[in-house]
Amino acid sequence: MRCTRRRGISLIELMIAIGLLASGFLMVIGMFPTGLMALKKSEGVVLATDLAQRELERVKTTDYDAMSSYQVQEELILTASGTSITRRFTCAVQADTELVAGRLREVVVMVSWLEGGQVRYVKMGTLVNKSLL
Repeated sequence: MRCTRRRGISLIELMIAIGLLASGFLMVIGMFPTGLMALKKSEGVVLATDLAQRELERVKTTDYDAMSSYQVQEELILTASGTSITRRFTCAVQADTELVAGRLREVVVMVSWLEGGQVRYVKMGTLVNKSLL
């Protein structure tokens, strides 16, 4: 009588394979909330950076002698996939009253917003030359 071997996998091998696949699947699924949170944070930084750059451009067109510190509230509404998101930014422009090297004035723009119960901000600065204005 000849002994034949059955080909295939055992129940233990099947359980180990299912366990490994399930673990890998759960790890991949676990990365999605982290990626979504990072996307939301970066969205605020991009919008604030754009607002700060626009304010710096506005400052560059302001009369040098009339340049002073001010604060602006701006509300941006984003609409994507039918969902609307409102972000409120505070933009503070500080024009240094003291001249640097007799002809330069330092201007700092700081944009702040509330995100997840924390105040976040983007800060940009430039030097404005009196002879250019």
